Amino acid sequence: MYRTGFGLLPSTIYRGSKYLLASGSGSSFTSDSFVKILCSRNHHKYKWIPTENSQTHLLTAYHLVIGGNEGKYVLNIGRVNHEMEIIMGKVFAHNTPHRGLSIPYKDKEAIYQSYEILVYDYAECSNSTTESDPIDIRFSEPNVV
Repeated sequence: MYRTGFGLLPSTIYRGSKYLLASGSGSSFTSDSFVKILCSRNHHKYKWIPTENSQTHLLTAYHLVIGGNEGKYVLNIGRVNHEMEIIMGKVFAHNTPHRGLSIPYKDKEAIYQSYEILVYDYAECSNSTTESDPIDIRFSEPNVV
């Protein structure tokens, strides 16, 4: 979702909900507008790789999927099992002041140093004879009242 003052943020959407849930600057918030959803015909080429924030830069065999930006920082997409629920969030690189996976939690943010990060598996793609993987980003216009 795009959030003024933050940028494009990886978010969680729940089945049956009209709202996305994201976090920024220590808070969590919802939105039903300015939404982009990552879709692909070749979803099998995307994988979740367990990592720790201090080791993420060593995942050189993979392309870390960019999920947006916050301020001057590029964000990747991560997830973690938080209180028996898989929650997606934003990953700041290990060399930034905001290190780790940040997820919305109640009205705040929870930060993890161990998590799974979404990658595009180049090794699998180089052995594949299928067509290239176009990424379809769907943009939802804000609701007009």
